[in-house]
Amino acid sequence: MTDEHQLLCIDLDSELVGYLWHSQNTSNKSTFIYDFFIFTDKRSNGHGRLAIAALESQLKLAGIEQIKLRVAYQNKRALALYQEVGFVISGYNMSKNIS
Repeated sequence: MTDEHQLLCIDLDSELVGYLWHSQNTSNKSTFIYDFFIFTDKRSNGHGRLAIAALESQLKLAGIEQIKLRVAYQNKRALALYQEVGFVISGYNMSKNIS
């Protein structure tokens, strides 16, 4: 198996604060985050940083060396979080509407 999807519940003191869905690709030692969400009323408390750190620890044990994701350019909050924990911009997605 090369792709393994996981949906992780993020909880703090037995209280659900969000979730993270990712898929590991063992052949290239990476994982791709499809969705990462901290509930609105739980934001700005460091839960996102803690969740990414916990994921990194788990992935290191599994031999995964890289985390990939996409973030919408207008989502400044998410972009700031990802850059704060060490992600770098590696490309651009582009689209064009046709009529």
